[in-house]
Amino acid sequence: MNLPARSPRSSRIEYPARRRVDPDQHQKFVPPFCPRKGCSFHRHPPADRRWYWRWGFFSDRIFGRVQRFRCKCCSRCFSTQTFSVHYFIKRMIDLRGLVQLIVSAASVRASARMLCCSTGSVGNRTDRLMRQAIVTLSDITSEACRGEELCADGFRTFCVSQYFPCDIAILVGSSSDTVYGLDYALLRRSGAMSERQKQVRAKLDSRVTFDRRASEKSFSRILDIAMRLWAGGGGGVLSTDKHPAYRAAWNAHPHMQHLQARGWARHRRVSSRKPRTAANPLRAVNYIDREIRKDRADHHRETVCFARNVPRMLGRLVIYFVMHNLVKKRRIRGSRSPSPLESLHDSHALHAGITADRQANMAVGLLTHRRFLSRELLSPFHRTMWMKRVPTPLKRNPERVPKYALA
Repeated sequence: MNLPARSPRSSRIEYPARRRVDPDQHQKFVPPFCPRKGCSFHRHPPADRRWYWRWGFFSDRIFGRVQRFRCKCCSRCFSTQTFSVHYFIKRMIDLRGLVQLIVSAASVRASARMLCCSTGSVGNRTDRLMRQAIVTLSDITSEACRGEELCADGFRTFCVSQYFPCDIAILVGSSSDTVYGLDYALLRRSGAMSERQKQVRAKLDSRVTFDRRASEKSFSRILDIAMRLWAGGGGGVLSTDKHPAYRAAWNAHPHMQHLQARGWARHRRVSSRKPRTAANPLRAVNYIDREIRKDRADHHRETVCFARNVPRMLGRLVIYFVMHNLVKKRRIRGSRSPSPLESLHDSHALHAGITADRQANMAVGLLTHRRFLSRELLSPFHRTMWMKRVPTPLKRNPERVPKYALA
């Protein structure tokens, strides 16, 4: 690990000098669209590339000399950095290293130590990567093949305190082990408790509102993702355990009932007590549950690294699922770790029908090309995650979302 050097006569940290910019880089870059969402060139810019002017340069402490542009339609000024995931930063942090830490069971504090920054900076970059990963996961769902069976289950964890358990519903492809979606449901603590624990829960119940149908509503949104995967493919099979909320959500979902009446969709219920072998229809989602317990620090059992913020917890999971789909080999045998190129040609997304070249573009775009909310077609829950509107128990003030994230 390369740590920043300290001056021998001072305690100040000397960070590396600004990066050198290719002098021809400004001539090579072509803005893809106008970043102002109210402009007519935002979604459909002209193909002749004559909708903007080159509007000089400005100097930046991080990136040096940066090219500016001006839209001929709305007169909005922007730069090459407007389309970068590093837009509006005051310090450069290695996003690739941060992603590797997130998927390798590193806590937030440990990540901050490794990257030589504050936990707030780690949280800011995690939010940026979360927005990128949400769109990437949506693209994987849209471009995946329509031929495999699906399985879903709720991953039980907690946030803030064990008095606030939650279910994270996960939808997985049964044959490819590709994660297609997730959802969140806040639950009320149940089970055996001492008298003191019951008193504490009674005090907390007066401050937090619990929805008795949270699991059912969460699973209903998972069914919407399954509908997207089955669109044009004639339906399929969804395997779950015998949780009553899953059956209630299936029976109340009008599109699933329409497909089931015509024999195009089937809900297969499997006992959770059944041996978790390769023949179990829930094998894929059980495998993902095990991987989360192993690879995510805030979901280890009996640990002090539990999550304190629900949007950040979901954001780290989305990043983990995208990297699981794109850059992790589907089957690893022996002690030798596969190379990135080998993983791309045998990844989970490849078995879901996404080519290796497309996976490479998704992985590179995750860390480089900034995504705009106004240009993406996201599900309601993904938009809620993007805007960090999933509430954290006992948190009074809403989550802060910068203006550039809502463009």
